[in-house]
Amino acid sequence: MKKQADVLKKVLDKYRMTESLPGDIQKQILNRRKESLAEILKKERNYNYFTGFLISLNIIMRRAGLRFSQSRLTMTAAAASMCAAIILIAAFIIIKPDYFPEPDSWAGSSYAIMVSGNINCQRPDGSSFNLRSSDRIFTGSILTTGKETSMAAQLGIKGIIFIGPETSIELKIFSSERKIEVFLKKGFIISNISGFEKDFIYSVTTPNASGEVRGTEFSVYYNNEISLIALSEGIVNISHLASGVSRIINRGYTAEVSRSIKVRSISPIEQLEIKKISGITIDHDLGKRTKENFDEYEKEYQHKIFEINREIEAILLKKREESDKSKIQEMELWKKLPPLERLKREGKNITMFYLKNGSKIAGSIISQDGKEVRIDTGVGFITIPKSDITRRESME
Repeated sequence: MKKQADVLKKVLDKYRMTESLPGDIQKQILNRRKESLAEILKKERNYNYFTGFLISLNIIMRRAGLRFSQSRLTMTAAAASMCAAIILIAAFIIIKPDYFPEPDSWAGSSYAIMVSGNINCQRPDGSSFNLRSSDRIFTGSILTTGKETSMAAQLGIKGIIFIGPETSIELKIFSSERKIEVFLKKGFIISNISGFEKDFIYSVTTPNASGEVRGTEFSVYYNNEISLIALSEGIVNISHLASGVSRIINRGYTAEVSRSIKVRSISPIEQLEIKKISGITIDHDLGKRTKENFDEYEKEYQHKIFEINREIEAILLKKREESDKSKIQEMELWKKLPPLERLKREGKNITMFYLKNGSKIAGSIISQDGKEVRIDTGVGFITIPKSDITRRESME
């Protein structure tokens, strides 16, 4: 600022009018000043737009008959510049509100809001730490849960992702492109992005499948080269990475992706798993939470998870009981079957042997050599000398 003031003083001293001159001569001098002003500023290395503004303001004021000291002129110009900047910013906000999005309205600010157990977070630079509630999650982070651990993260103020046990994901956030990419390496996640705008893109990719969704609630599971994508709300476009085949999946259905894409109705257990994310509410004042608030929130949410897991266990128990009952019934029926019928149902070939004494024996051949044949009759094993056999025939 001092260099700018020195430049201004230098110019004004050089062209200061102290004598009384006729009006036409003063006009010629003023015109000459305008023409030479650019040349003067070019020769002076320490000038900028603010210096030029000060000089122009001084000339305008002198024409109007106003005279200010150099320091007062500088302060006046600075105040005028500030007022103009404030007016321009205010006008820009009113006319173009889209350029100033609501804080955290997109997924640029993602935070851990519920952490159960030790969750490893690997930063993009390779360093890692144990994630805690309220920790910020940056793009490129890799989150890994253990056998009995899980977590939830809030994506801005409009999305939630739940990460189940024994899961590893990489989270990539592209705020400028309004896009989030989740790479599920193994395990299970649930997403609720129903709060995002229609132009926001959210995708989940596994080693063999990719799903791009808009405004939905769904789960993705990957293990042993099988991906399961279950939807309770919305629509997902599923792509089979190896073949490039795509299918649109609607609410109430599950896509099984392995060597191909198969679609079936969503199961009761899958519906309950997705229900876990409904217990997590978006917090619009996440930054104002205290540690006590987070602890209280986690206790409340863990209780909801416990209740849902009890429902899932009840369904699994009922399935086991039904399965055991069915096995018992099958065993009872099995016992009632004729011995040879049991052998047939086991996929064994039955052979009828006719003996010299006029009797016949049927069974499945276990082994034979040049002297004898060993067979399974369904009630036991017997060995028949080949010399006693007159003929044999296969029983289809």
